[in-house]
Amino acid sequence: MTAAISPVAGSTTSASTPTQVERPDQFGKDTFLRLLVAQLKYQNPLQPTDPSAFLSQTAQFSVVEKMQQLADLQQSASSTNQITMGAALIGKQVTYEVDGASATGTVSAVRFSVVSGTAPTLHLLDGKDVPLNAVTAVQQA
Repeated sequence: MTAAISPVAGSTTSASTPTQVERPDQFGKDTFLRLLVAQLKYQNPLQPTDPSAFLSQTAQFSVVEKMQQLADLQQSASSTNQITMGAALIGKQVTYEVDGASATGTVSAVRFSVVSGTAPTLHLLDGKDVPLNAVTAVQQA
């Protein structure tokens, strides 16, 4: 059985994983790098920065950069896991809960959003679309 997999643009369903919010007052790697460059630019030439302190700051920057890469990899793995979970439900009967009401339907297709941080949407045989994170039980159809 082949399944149609198409992106859902403008999906408003939120994933069960937290998303990172960019705030203007958030201290990130770009801010850290700007401060480090400013420190080097305006240091007193008669009393330069201690080399061990400079190496420590450079190492801290490397750690911040690697942590960001790790967070990106984790987000990618989470998205891949949700795609796999959604695709495995094609042809299965799912019980789901939306707005406090429980219902059952058979999954005919899965739609994946191009927006990062949104859960895949299950398309049921009866034409309804259900977010993956609303599923409460799975059975053979």
